[in-house]
Amino acid sequence: MDKRASCAKALALLSALVPFAFGCGPSEPSASTVALGAVLDRTGSLAAASWVDSANLAIADANSGLDLSGRGLRFKLQVSDSTNTPKVASQRAIELVSQKGVVGIITDSSQDDIALGSLAYDADPSNDLNVPIVCMACTSPAINNPNSVNAVDPVNQATLRNEKHWNFRALMDAMPQAKVFVGIAQGKAPLGDINGDGHFKLGVYYSDEAFGRGFADALKVTVAALGLSIPSSVELIPHPATADLNAYDWASDIRRLVDTNNETTMAKDGIPDLVSFVTFPQYVGSMAKSYGANGNGVPVLHTHVSRFPSVLRLAGTSLVGQEGTSHIQLAPGPSGAVFASSLRAATGNDPQFLDAHTYDGVVALVLAVAIAGRGLDDPSQVTGARVRDAMSRVSAAGGTIIRTGPAELAKAFDLIAADKPINYEGASGPLDFSPDGNVMDMLVLWKADSSAFGELATYDCISSPECPKTP
Repeated sequence: MDKRASCAKALALLSALVPFAFGCGPSEPSASTVALGAVLDRTGSLAAASWVDSANLAIADANSGLDLSGRGLRFKLQVSDSTNTPKVASQRAIELVSQKGVVGIITDSSQDDIALGSLAYDADPSNDLNVPIVCMACTSPAINNPNSVNAVDPVNQATLRNEKHWNFRALMDAMPQAKVFVGIAQGKAPLGDINGDGHFKLGVYYSDEAFGRGFADALKVTVAALGLSIPSSVELIPHPATADLNAYDWASDIRRLVDTNNETTMAKDGIPDLVSFVTFPQYVGSMAKSYGANGNGVPVLHTHVSRFPSVLRLAGTSLVGQEGTSHIQLAPGPSGAVFASSLRAATGNDPQFLDAHTYDGVVALVLAVAIAGRGLDDPSQVTGARVRDAMSRVSAAGGTIIRTGPAELAKAFDLIAADKPINYEGASGPLDFSPDGNVMDMLVLWKADSSAFGELATYDCISSPECPKTP
C-alpha cells in the first residue's frame, strides 16, 4: 500500500470517529468551507437512516482527500428532513440555500425532486434555489425528459423538461427497469401466462404520485410493446400517496387487484398472472402482509421499493422467497468495495439499497464544486450556477478514472487543480450524466429471505439500452 493510500485509510477511520468530520460537532466552519445540502427523508414513507450516513461519509472522504492533497478547502453537509412531503422538502431546501448558503442539494423521491425543481420556474423569483439538485432515488421517466408534456401546467412541464438544467439524477429512471421486469415476468411461463388462461395480465398497485404513476405507466407501455401472440393487459390500481399506514384498507384494494375485472380497460380479462407494488417502502410492508391473506395465490414480482430493511421488518415472513428487480446495490470492483468497507468502519453497518447512489450524488457535487472553484481567489465562493455548469465535467469521457475513498478523491483534486479531466466511477457505477442530467445503471433480480436480499442475476443497462443479462 503506498503512502497516500495508508494516510487515506487512517484519515477515513479518524473521520468516522470524530463527530465534526460528519458535520455534527461543535466546531464552527472556517471561511474556506463550502456547504452542501441534503434534503432527505428521515421520518416519512421513504425514510432510510443510512442515506444520511452515506452522504456524511462522502463529505468525510472529501475532506480527508483535501487534507492529503494539501488544499485549503473544506466541505460541510447541512441535513434537513424532507419527510417525503413535497411542500416540506421545498421549504427546507429554500432554508438551506437562504440561511445555510448551500451551493448544491441532494434529495430523495421523484415528488420531492419535482417540487424542488419547480421553484426555478414558478412566478416567484424570490424562492429560486439557483443551485444544482441531485436526486438519488428518482425513477419517474418524466423527470429530465425534454419531451415531457403537461398542457395544463407550464411550470410542471418546464420542470420535467429540466429547461434550466438545474436537475441531475444519481439513479436511472424506470423505463429500463420496466423492460427487465417484464422480461423476467415473461420468463416465468411461456408468454408470461402463468395461470394458463391464454392471457398475460399484470396487476400494478401504485402510489398516486410522480414515482408511482411514472413506473406504473412504464410497465403499461412496456407490456403493450411486447406484441405477444396472446392477449395482454395491465391493470393499474392507485392508492393515495398520503394513505395512513395503519388505518388504510389495503385488503379491499388488493381484492380488486386480483379479481377478474380490469379497472383500467373496463373489461373482464381474468385473474392476473403477476402483481407488483409500485409505492413507498413503508407501505409495501403493510401491503405484503395484507396480500398474503387476500392475494388468492397470485404471485408477486416486486420492484426496487421493496428492497429495504424497513420492508422486511414490516412484512415479517410475507416477503420471504419472493423476488423483485432493482438497481444494483453496489457496483462490482474497487469503488463499491472501498465504499462498503468505509461505511462499515464508520457506522458498523453494511450498505443498504441506494446508499451507494447517495454517496455518489454527494461526491459528484463535491467534485463539481472543486471544478467550479478552479481559478477563483477563494474557491469557497463558488456560485450554484458555476457548480451546475461543472457537473458535466465530473465524469468526462477520456478523463483519468477516479474511484471512491480519500486517496482517490485527493487524486481528483490534484488533477482538477492542474486543469486535467477526471472520470468519476462511483460506488453505484459510472456517474456519466447525459445532457439531460440522467445516468444509466446496472439492474438486478433479487430474492428476499428473512433478513436480507440476495442478488440472483445482473442486467447491464450501462453497456446497452437493451439491458442484457450478464454472464
